Amino acid sequence: CMCLPFGSMEWALHEEGREEEYKSLLQQLEQLQHEGEEMKRVCACMQQLIMSLSLPPGVEEETSIVFGNRSRICLRSSANVEDLKGGLKHQRFLYACKDKDTDAYTPNNNNNHNLNHNNQTPEVYAELVPGLGEALASSTMRGSAYRMLIDKETGAYKLLSACSYSNIILPVIPRSKSFLTLRDNGSAGSSTVEPEKLLRFKVYDQTADSFASSHSLREKIAKQIAAVSVFLDGPQDVEGVISKNDIYIVQARPQAEE
Repeated sequence: CMCLPFGSMEWALHEEGREEEYKSLLQQLEQLQHEGEEMKRVCACMQQLIMSLSLPPGVEEETSIVFGNRSRICLRSSANVEDLKGGLKHQRFLYACKDKDTDAYTPNNNNNHNLNHNNQTPEVYAELVPGLGEALASSTMRGSAYRMLIDKETGAYKLLSACSYSNIILPVIPRSKSFLTLRDNGSAGSSTVEPEKLLRFKVYDQTADSFASSHSLREKIAKQIAAVSVFLDGPQDVEGVISKNDIYIVQARPQAEE
């Protein structure tokens, strides 16, 4: 992966002499008491300002070196994702980077919870699916998740839903090959492997899954999820991967408690 450091947008504003314009718009947003037409207008001005900026020098070249000229890239901020179906193109990459920054200035109505509002119990709501999680991430993938309510304090869980069969995606990566080998198709400068060739689609019988058949496994994972929730403290939108006996946190986004 490749990361742009925090402050890249501010650096671009400084380099182009537009810091004061940005601060003025930011101050207007902070002074607005209610959402309405005025907030939409100021947000639109802020988005227009950000979209007019240039990326820091060398970002596009470095991205091409790291991922190859024909790779598809996924651009991710702390809260949103953008998949560039057309591959790594200069103008599309430039637009996508700026598009992520403009998301911060889009009016939204958020309803964040720290408690189960039905019974005021501090609980975690968890959704788990086998495979790469496409059933959760995409409306085009048919399938249902295991849905659980987990008590943060005790780890006790209630299974809300499950299903018999789901469509899932699995990775296909030969153990003898590294990422660079797969990316460059065995030799430098050759065409890259299409991402679809590294994925396998299948219909999965969840009734034979260990998570479905083993109460002790569900109980163990529920306690691990509860422990993660206690460790992170406060409402969080968490994404992760369960592999064997471990949970890997991919990202955790703090949520407003009000």
